[in-house]
Amino acid sequence: MVSSTPSSKGACTTSDSPNWRQRSNAGGLGIITGLTQRTPEALANEIRRCREMTDKPIGVNLTFLPVVTQPDYPGYIRAIIDGGVKIVETAGNNPQKWVPALHEAGIKIIHKCTLVRHSLKAQAIGCDAISVDGFECGGHPGEDDVPNFILLPRAAEELKIPFVASGGHDRRPFIGGGIGAGRGRYEHGHALYGHARSADP
Repeated sequence: MVSSTPSSKGACTTSDSPNWRQRSNAGGLGIITGLTQRTPEALANEIRRCREMTDKPIGVNLTFLPVVTQPDYPGYIRAIIDGGVKIVETAGNNPQKWVPALHEAGIKIIHKCTLVRHSLKAQAIGCDAISVDGFECGGHPGEDDVPNFILLPRAAEELKIPFVASGGHDRRPFIGGGIGAGRGRYEHGHALYGHARSADP
């Protein structure tokens, strides 16, 4: 994991927010949400903008949606590769189709999962790490409603690759528990938006 502090990453949900920069500069991993950029060209521009604002690592989240009219995923993947991004967080549908191209470009893949069996599948198809998302996680995509303090210990027992604890870490005791359950790595997203130093209103 590219992190000098226990907090490994935090999602940035708006195209013009500098929150990803704050997180990367603080030693975490700022994540740009790819699909908030309406086109691959817009994502390429945002990646360039990031490069101008920090020399620290950044990542891109790319969610594979179960929709009839698909976004231009090949274009988004190309923008990520050409932009020199080295960490991609995938979510939604199985990312197996895109794993070879991302790995060939030297990109590490973190896949978001809401169940241990999904995490094991992601591990089997070659993902480098898992974001284990309990029911507390904002934007939670699962339908099984398994909370983190059940899910995370089971993930620790089963997974052979690194994982990130995600969701529900908005207060100090929960952050401590998340660090322990996630073996020192946790994802902090919406909770940071309420901080006085957040760039979001």
